[in-house]
Amino acid sequence: MSTARYPTLSMIIPVLDGLRHLLERSTGGLDGLRGILLRLLAEKFGDVFANDDLCISTAVDPRFKLAHFDNDERRLRAMTATVKAMEGVNESSTTPPAADAQSTSSSAPVTSNLILCIASSNARTANSLRHEFDLYAAKSPISRDACPLEWWK
Repeated sequence: MSTARYPTLSMIIPVLDGLRHLLERSTGGLDGLRGILLRLLAEKFGDVFANDDLCISTAVDPRFKLAHFDNDERRLRAMTATVKAMEGVNESSTTPPAADAQSTSSSAPVTSNLILCIASSNARTANSLRHEFDLYAAKSPISRDACPLEWWK
């Protein structure tokens, strides 16, 4: 399945950073044009590594993971933002909904609340979520041609 049909935020950092690196490392010929393009990239997009949403979407894309975070500060920022987002999902999926006064007469809402309370007692800690992310990041990225949605499925 082609990833061209699934454009995502996860492509922004690899594309822009790759283009910036290509322009910075090339020599000869059109130095003036190269300088203009670099300036326009900076003006238009700024520091894409400062955007948590872009960092998270790139880090959780199994085609890229942390490969484009080319220094410790960028890598740490992406890891921290991703684990923080994982904590938010973990908390929202294990927090039991508040029971309203009308639902106390029925046993179904009470049962679902008990199940959610049991699940929340097994909720993962920030350290275990970080460990889970570290295990994910340590594995080799998938092929750039592969569909990340299929991989996560």
